Amino acid sequence: MARAGTIHEAMISLDTDHRFAGGYHRDCYVHPGDDTLCIKVSLRGNHRESAREARYYRHLQRRRVPWDHLPRFHGFVETNLGSGAVFDLVRDSDGKVSSTLEHYLQSPALTVANVEELTQAIWSLKSYLIENRIIPRTLKAKNIVYQKSDSGTSRLVIIDNIGNTEFFPICNYVYFFASRKILRKWMRFERDAFDKLEANDLSAPNPMRAAGVIGRAAVIDLDQAQWIGRGWKRDCYLHPLDPGRCIKVASKAPSGVLRWRELMVSWFRAENSGDTHNRREWQAYSTFGHLLVPFVPRYHGFIATSHGPGLVVDLVYDGDGVPSAPLRDWLHQGSADRGAAVLDQFRILFDLLADHDLWLMDLNLQNFLIQEAVDGTERPWLIDLKRLVDNKEIFQVSGWFTTFKRRKLARRIDRFNAKFKTRLGS
Repeated sequence: MARAGTIHEAMISLDTDHRFAGGYHRDCYVHPGDDTLCIKVSLRGNHRESAREARYYRHLQRRRVPWDHLPRFHGFVETNLGSGAVFDLVRDSDGKVSSTLEHYLQSPALTVANVEELTQAIWSLKSYLIENRIIPRTLKAKNIVYQKSDSGTSRLVIIDNIGNTEFFPICNYVYFFASRKILRKWMRFERDAFDKLEANDLSAPNPMRAAGVIGRAAVIDLDQAQWIGRGWKRDCYLHPLDPGRCIKVASKAPSGVLRWRELMVSWFRAENSGDTHNRREWQAYSTFGHLLVPFVPRYHGFIATSHGPGLVVDLVYDGDGVPSAPLRDWLHQGSADRGAAVLDQFRILFDLLADHDLWLMDLNLQNFLIQEAVDGTERPWLIDLKRLVDNKEIFQVSGWFTTFKRRKLARRIDRFNAKFKTRLGS
């Protein structure tokens, strides 16, 4: 009897020339009839791994998940070596079979040369897994390939160990449980990847947690750098090598007292540190920054500093070269005419959020700057993006239901407008 999902075609003959990789349970061969596909053949006649993987892929196919970071599964074929599972073969733009992430992490030269692309690819993979509830059995750098592209769309693709092994697979259907399980597996993946970096003299403090991988020679000393300001979880310093940029790092002494909601959020979330806020902000910029270009500064990714991983962001200056004023300070000296013009600019920003269904609920005055150009025109800049990917709800109901999200955003915009008008000129 043919295996369920078997592709009915003639027996495929495989030999050592077609083999390009292998693991403990299976060997991988280039499909002799189509070099865009590969065939995974079980060793020692043990097909449990392939059968388990096929069941989970069919589950994903029924849910119609995007295949941005997974190869497509095409069913089974019969070969001279036994039954084989057929998948897309991931190749770089030059036609070569893509190398594993482990290959890049074990080479200091490759890691540093591809740091910006790897940073974005790591964030994209993490977001993809959580947003689509895709459960990996284990996340290991050797089971992930880095597909390089000349077009700038390089990506990470998981090629093995996908599938939920729970007896009652509740994570397949409930986002809350799925996201927490994926985060736990991701944290183990980060530690494993960091060990590989550390073994090759790339010891930036926990670089994979910050999705940044920089060598010792690039560590920036912030002990003598100019301190700009402090938020709840982070400090901001003037970049000592580039006065046009700042560096956000986790604060060693978070300011203020935690309110009950923040305490509850910290307890329910897997992570809620300053490093986490940096990673969320970089994730938000990488995902949505291009949609808000007129209102957000440019982000440059992560660097290693003496205070830990730092997120590098352009500073905003007025036309005369003076740092732009925080909105909270600007309101005290603003006039009615100036306020009306700036509020019109805010309406454009809020329309962008609504049009693109972006989830920015943290419309606090301290998160905006007002820039005055040489010709006297003024416009706002949003300088904290982390809440685009995570608000302060314990259970993020607003993120599950579009109607709730839009209503909540509308309430926050109304509250912001009222506060703006009340404080203007006060």
